[in-house]
Amino acid sequence: EKGPCSNKLLDPPADFKIDYDTMRATFDSPPNCRNCGGVLKPNTYLFGDGRGFAENPTVTKSLQYNAWVESTLEIIKENPELKLAIIEIGCGLRIPSIRKRCEEVFGKTHGNQCDFIRINPEYPDNKILHS
Repeated sequence: EKGPCSNKLLDPPADFKIDYDTMRATFDSPPNCRNCGGVLKPNTYLFGDGRGFAENPTVTKSLQYNAWVESTLEIIKENPELKLAIIEIGCGLRIPSIRKRCEEVFGKTHGNQCDFIRINPEYPDNKILHS
């Protein structure tokens, strides 16, 4: 499977519009990459996408996310009266990355300083797999 031609995110073309009533995109022709000519797609994981994502930490904001997690954990560790709530909505088992991230953060908390609320009607047992 071919990955992205670059880690740069591109703005959609001017004729690209979203109808917020139907949540459908409209355009005169599919938007193409200015680098390679391939069809642009959102930098959002869709089923079966595999390697089709920008991996640059500036684009993914992974460094900012990790810094936020660490600072949040440090704040609640230093302030026992504070409590963190992790609310996970609709994350299934086919693509477990979000579930894993939430479980990892929950597993790093101490005592009863964190509530983990998992909402997914498709998986009503809502078991935490890793902590």
